[in-house]
Amino acid sequence: MAERYRKEIRTSCPVCARDLNGTEYEEGGRIYLTKTCPEHGKVNDLVSSDARVYLDKMGSRLRTYHDNCTLHVCSQGVCPHHLTREAEWAFIEVTMRCNMKCPVCYADSDSRGEDVPIDDIKKIIDHIADENVVREMLLAGGEATVREDLFEILDYIKEKGLMKKTYLVSNGIKLADPEYCRRLRETGLKRIELAFDSTDPEICRKIRGSLAAYDALPKALENLRKLGRVKVQLTITVVKGLNDRTLKESLEFALENSDIVKHVVISPQQFCGRLVQRENLAEKRLTLECVEKLLREGLGDRLYTISVEAGLSLVEPLRRMGIMNIDKEFPICLHPKCASFGFIGRTWSGKLYSLFDSALKPGINPYDIRNWANKLSDRIKAQRSRTGKRFGTGAIAKLARGTRVYLCYLPQYLCKLLVCTRPRFWLRLAVGPFRKLFRRVRWRDAMYGPQFLHLYIIFLGDEFNFSWERLPYCYGFQYMIHPQTGKVTKVPACLFISHRKKVINIQRAQ
Repeated sequence: MAERYRKEIRTSCPVCARDLNGTEYEEGGRIYLTKTCPEHGKVNDLVSSDARVYLDKMGSRLRTYHDNCTLHVCSQGVCPHHLTREAEWAFIEVTMRCNMKCPVCYADSDSRGEDVPIDDIKKIIDHIADENVVREMLLAGGEATVREDLFEILDYIKEKGLMKKTYLVSNGIKLADPEYCRRLRETGLKRIELAFDSTDPEICRKIRGSLAAYDALPKALENLRKLGRVKVQLTITVVKGLNDRTLKESLEFALENSDIVKHVVISPQQFCGRLVQRENLAEKRLTLECVEKLLREGLGDRLYTISVEAGLSLVEPLRRMGIMNIDKEFPICLHPKCASFGFIGRTWSGKLYSLFDSALKPGINPYDIRNWANKLSDRIKAQRSRTGKRFGTGAIAKLARGTRVYLCYLPQYLCKLLVCTRPRFWLRLAVGPFRKLFRRVRWRDAMYGPQFLHLYIIFLGDEFNFSWERLPYCYGFQYMIHPQTGKVTKVPACLFISHRKKVINIQRAQ
């Protein structure tokens, strides 16, 4: 009988934040985390609802970090042990005020909050512009639109050349006003993230505490649609026992509005901020694998998402061959516990489908392909090293590498893809140009159908399931002004979101 999974990890106490040794273990087809603080007792939490899928994901070649990361060190900024020292996503909280009081708010924002001084915000924007490495910059809160000077902030972002990277995160209430949307669009803003939890009003009332955002969303989408050239991302906070069984209806709503809705982000509820749940954690917890199962049950296909880490590994051989510059297209790295991604669409015949499921043959495990791609990447790396030692970096070395790539590695890579994918997937790609010609539709519609969008599942976590092994891979950072030094500080987002009050208190005490 195979030995059950068991792993010792570094974690922390959800009350006093002291470092603890925790244990991840398999039981009943699930993965659990247990840890005990000598002062505040034992915590049991659910890590994954599907041990097989979880272990497939974790079979990757992640480095093992025995670092000096602690709450006190990392609260001061990115320490030398982080693999991603440059931000892929930059989060800026422009206010802690909000025109709602959602029971699930991880920031615990309400009308009593305070605005961040505009000079501090401009200082942060200057810092991000000087770094010139951020791919996405999110203006959040609280609720960013409650600031009267938001348009001044957006104009400053435009002046610094960062508008193409900027998302405005909102509950959509102010965007129900056509004039407000018009003023936003005049600043050059083209990307907006809106909260959207369900098509059922009673479920939304329970999650958000009112119907204000629910009633505003259709109006906001219509206002943005009329303005044109706006991309919307819908964010669904999934709460067990409420909207976990309405994901199908929510995704169908997003597809119906896919002319402007391009991304849907699903985030399982966190037990931090306004909602802190210590009792029966394992029973109330939703994980990445829980959401993936809900998608399969609700929509019918067998595979909707894979871990972002696996997706990066699948294209890593192309980077090693010098064919694709991945660093310009994707995040540098990501831990398998952090996020999954996929694509869903509707065919011209009206059928809902998953791109991954329609592409892979039955019985093919995407994580087996990931493991094969990792081995191929290792072989390419070793071969390039041997070639460099033998021929240096001149023309002969480039010729030797190119010959090996195009006669050996690239054919291996393409053959693997052909073996693992369905013939009808390639047929669809071949028919696409003819569909574009005769139906006179956009390339995307010709290839994927009239409705298509990107799907992400992001697991942010909280103090109960926190794991230090994720932190070196965090690709999002909270940019803020350090209260003691007055300098711009960036804290790993998963640390700040899960330990917000503790991080701020540590900075103030320094």
